[in-house]
Amino acid sequence: TIFPELQYPTVKFEDVGGNEETLKEVCKMLIHMRHPEVYQHLGIVPPRGFLLHGPPGCGKTLMAQAVAGELQLPMLKVSAPELVSGVSGESEQKLRELFDLAVSSSPCILFIDEIDAITPKRETASKDMERRMVAQLLTCMDDLNSLTMTTQILVIGATNRPDSLDPALRRAGRFDREICLGIPDEAARLRILRTLCRKLVLPEDFDYQQLARLTPGYVGADLMALCREAAMAAVNRVLLKAREPLQEQAQNCTPELTGSGEQTVADMNHHQQGELWTLVNLLKTTETLSEPELVSLSILMSDFQEALTHVQPSAKREGFATIPDVTWENVGALQEIREELTMAILGPVRSPQHFKALGLTAPSGVLLAGPPGCGKTLLAKAVANESGLNFI
Repeated sequence: TIFPELQYPTVKFEDVGGNEETLKEVCKMLIHMRHPEVYQHLGIVPPRGFLLHGPPGCGKTLMAQAVAGELQLPMLKVSAPELVSGVSGESEQKLRELFDLAVSSSPCILFIDEIDAITPKRETASKDMERRMVAQLLTCMDDLNSLTMTTQILVIGATNRPDSLDPALRRAGRFDREICLGIPDEAARLRILRTLCRKLVLPEDFDYQQLARLTPGYVGADLMALCREAAMAAVNRVLLKAREPLQEQAQNCTPELTGSGEQTVADMNHHQQGELWTLVNLLKTTETLSEPELVSLSILMSDFQEALTHVQPSAKREGFATIPDVTWENVGALQEIREELTMAILGPVRSPQHFKALGLTAPSGVLLAGPPGCGKTLLAKAVANESGLNFI
């Protein structure tokens, strides 16, 4: 059986942006990894594992790597489908050997990614093998508790479907805690963007706050894709501008064709292919860019705004959150109600710092009441549109 080798991740907590509260919760569960004597003195079995769950791209794997990297602990990283075998009994044997390897490598972190693939609910499992694998995993987790209390092992499971796991796996003593990494809010997105953009070449007056406001529903992976797309937009902008003289020269060298109609068609075709021709020549050329060209290369806010049109957030991709196209111009009268809604909803969204300075908490919700057809849904859509909030 080929097993994963021990890894030593280099990711630190500083590389995980926008999850301070979650990191604090994780750190409380890691005390036994460095100070097992505390639990030994108290006579309590330390926590053996926790479950990370959240939407795809929210940073579950990164969080597990950061835990191992920050504590400089070896990590056994395995994807759950790798443990599944076609031969009867072999899958369970792989699980047992994996836990034995973790015990012999102690102190270490055992990270099982996509754990829902091998732990479906036993009453709905379609195959006997699935039930046996769940039972084997439960036994392995319980065996860790029966070992000497000084065994420094932490089991981390990651899934984006916690409800599909077998309930027996989620009880205390197995995965003691379930930590949810949700979709980040504006403040969390701001910290994530600052973390992602540390090594990027940006103008000194770059407005991170505005970019965080423009990206509702984006998770960490979406923001990373946004940065990559913005960098590509910046490269295209600078290089195409630098190669414009060559493009004009090529257009001037277009041979004359007989007949004015044919000439016009040729000009139009060449104009359409001008940018393509420039890109092809840029790819064919082997000379490196000059120092002035590289100095002028930085990622501007306009590049991020262009990237926003290409990168679609996970929430919108799943098809349930969109910004409606109803504005206040579509709503007649209701001026007083509009002012109330502005204070209750738009105020905390547009200027949260004022509310924080005054010690005010934003209202948790507004109830619109009235007879059918009086415009309750229309009002809600208009508010969502003006604030740029997603509407479900």
